[in-house]
Amino acid sequence: MASPTDTPSLAAPAAPAAPVANSSSTTTSAHARSLPGAVLLSLDGGGVRGISTLLVLKHVMARVAELEQHAKTNMSPDPRKPKDYFDLAGGTSTGGLIALMLFRLDMNVDTVIRHYDELAAKVFSPTIGPIEIHRWPLGYYIGNGWLKLKKVVGLSGFSGNRLEQAIDTVTSTVSSELASNKGDTPLQGGPGQYGKMLMCATVADKGETMLFRSYAVPPDSKPQSETAKSINHASITIKQACRATSAAPTYLPPMDIGGVEYWDGGLLNNNPVDQVWDARFDLDAAQEQVTRPDGSVEVKYKDPRVLVMLSLGTGICDTKVKRAWYNPMRYIVKLTPEVLTTAGRVLGFSTNTQAKHWDFKVNTIRRNERLDGDERAKTHYFRLNPEVSKEINLDDYKQMKILKKDTEDWLEENGIKANPDEPVPPGEKYDIERLARLLAKTKKLVTESKEGARQDAAGSRSDSAVEVK
Repeated sequence: MASPTDTPSLAAPAAPAAPVANSSSTTTSAHARSLPGAVLLSLDGGGVRGISTLLVLKHVMARVAELEQHAKTNMSPDPRKPKDYFDLAGGTSTGGLIALMLFRLDMNVDTVIRHYDELAAKVFSPTIGPIEIHRWPLGYYIGNGWLKLKKVVGLSGFSGNRLEQAIDTVTSTVSSELASNKGDTPLQGGPGQYGKMLMCATVADKGETMLFRSYAVPPDSKPQSETAKSINHASITIKQACRATSAAPTYLPPMDIGGVEYWDGGLLNNNPVDQVWDARFDLDAAQEQVTRPDGSVEVKYKDPRVLVMLSLGTGICDTKVKRAWYNPMRYIVKLTPEVLTTAGRVLGFSTNTQAKHWDFKVNTIRRNERLDGDERAKTHYFRLNPEVSKEINLDDYKQMKILKKDTEDWLEENGIKANPDEPVPPGEKYDIERLARLLAKTKKLVTESKEGARQDAAGSRSDSAVEVK
């Protein structure tokens, strides 16, 4: 989607601002984005196809680094971490696992890709007991036949234990805190200690969306069913949340947490953009604590300014609405052709991420038009979903090399860079360039500590900050 406003150019740094009157203090500087507002990230579900999501995000963050180096605001050669640029991320299934690794576990994209390749092979290798069938001669074909047989008789194709083992392996490499408890570490971290992220799951017997967060449940959260109200979110572990968001029917068994059974979030939110958008009120900028006359504290909310809403898909073959990537009904009940066709269409729409994208895009355009020309208050919505050459099942990790090549080819055509000192040309092929310019921290924030000096908090988005144009 084209940006609603012109994206700023990133010319050479301007001359330093004049010192504040009556101040002899030394000026120090930090850096922030060129425009104010929160930045949100939504990550689709899609099994092994999540590798496409990661490659696109890697490309975006690499361009952000180039723009910051050009503006001389951050000359570090290290890969940029999405956690340092996005205020909140949310994902479903594979998108939830990616959000966890990037935000709760504080990884850069390259590190997540390395773990992701290993995790996909671990989770989606068909097994008989401890034996991985794909290791046999002709094991790929034998294993796929075995999976189809298990689904026909109503069994899950893969073991939830193998996903839990993979999560333990990933978490053990992160920090000393996680090395001891691994996946049994609570998902919720200390205030400000980790990037804010959430995972979508589904309460199985209620068909109700459940969000597992890396931060405390907001005080205005209103679960509908008694089952959902009984959940103790503070005790939920990383491993439990990962299993719940990934429990796709016919692929992985449901996850039981404290007597509550969960299916994966893709049943209701395969594209979680609406859930992430609503979670903008969980940001500190949207909340204000007001002390009542009796001394109690009330939280009041205001609609925060959202600069960027980025939605990342897992690849699409064409623009048509296809049947669901998984349709548990065809393995559970026998339907007439007419009913089966109708059910397939309904489930196809429910899991089709592009349909959710088009709805959100239209609603964003309407929201922006209601602002009566206030360009700085508008939200820049981007949907990046690479076109791929073939439809790949969410469990077919052996086909990830095809996804990688298709995504790289798509980025060659749709990740075109522009001269940083010039405005971004129009067209969708420059959307990644447009996005990267909005994310890059190319504004200098002045902080002075002596009395009488102006003080702009590092990392704030004050309009009084000195912009590096």
